[in-house]
Amino acid sequence: DIPIGKVSSEPMTFVSPSSGDQVHYQSINLKWNHHPNATRYLVEVSKFSFFVTLELQMIVEGNSINIGDLDVDRTWYWRVKPFNPYDACGDFTDAGGFTTYDVTSVDEINESNRLEIYPTLIESGRSSINIDFDFSDLLNVDIDVYNATGQMMKRQTFANPGRSLQQLEMQGLTAGLYMLKISTEKGTLIKRITIQ
Repeated sequence: DIPIGKVSSEPMTFVSPSSGDQVHYQSINLKWNHHPNATRYLVEVSKFSFFVTLELQMIVEGNSINIGDLDVDRTWYWRVKPFNPYDACGDFTDAGGFTTYDVTSVDEINESNRLEIYPTLIESGRSSINIDFDFSDLLNVDIDVYNATGQMMKRQTFANPGRSLQQLEMQGLTAGLYMLKISTEKGTLIKRITIQ
């Protein structure tokens, strides 16, 4: 066998998740571009950007890996080191980061009108969150956003959303805990979200 050449010293590139992405905590797929002359990759995942402790450490032959559950509602960091049997001297990539979320349990206004809100933990600067409506009735929906002291910060009205995915605007809100009051003629729901 002709030995494989040295692993390329060019920087490796990640495909997904992109830095700052929100990823469902049970469906995390880390993917990177194949690196010249690498036959395996050492993948590390940590709660810390300097990898002082490791949550996961795996050797992978392909250029992606599915990892199981990680704790929800927190930021995780990952990095990859390419190597082959003749060259294990390569460097780790710079760390990538992503945040895990869980879709909050489906909430009902009543049995024929329900919705999901996600993510409920968001980075400051994110412009919106998702409201997934599943309404059988013709209902207008007001969503009021209150800060921790009970001050109303904004209101958004959805005219008869039916079954649709809508965006609740979050611009201008600073880090902290917020209450969403979701009001219809058929009832009201209160949900909590956190801006980091």
